[in-house]
Amino acid sequence: MGKQWDLDVEKDATFQDSVSVADDLAVTDQITGADVTATDDATVGDDLTVTDAIAAGGDISITTAGKGLKVKEGANAKSGVSAAMVAGEIVVSTTAVGANSRIQLTPQTLGTVTRPAAVGVTARTPGTSFTITSSDNTDTSTVAWLIVEPAA
Repeated sequence: MGKQWDLDVEKDATFQDSVSVADDLAVTDQITGADVTATDDATVGDDLTVTDAIAAGGDISITTAGKGLKVKEGANAKSGVSAAMVAGEIVVSTTAVGANSRIQLTPQTLGTVTRPAAVGVTARTPGTSFTITSSDNTDTSTVAWLIVEPAA
């Protein structure tokens, strides 16, 4: 087991190796490290930046109104907005889609339809793309999408 010591930091804390906390972890500004593990509660008062993964055995709560989840969009992302559908269909290219991905869809801008039509994922090629199809084959709307993976 590594060294144990009390740590009281009022601003930033940076670690070159792992940090393991057996009880509560409270950070009012920023913590940066290779691995940070808290076996009880972890509270961050400002931003939490993680370059790999966050594993939570319980709920992740956003307890301040107006705050929320932000997902980076761009090439091969887990979130984005499609181009306009052609004849009620669009193929979205992203390496982020998997065989078991849950893909959530929301019409964004209405094209040739005056009311949003039902949309769904009608095909997928894991690691390559998925197809969004509208119930109206004249639909040229754009569709926002978010990919979520089921937990193991």
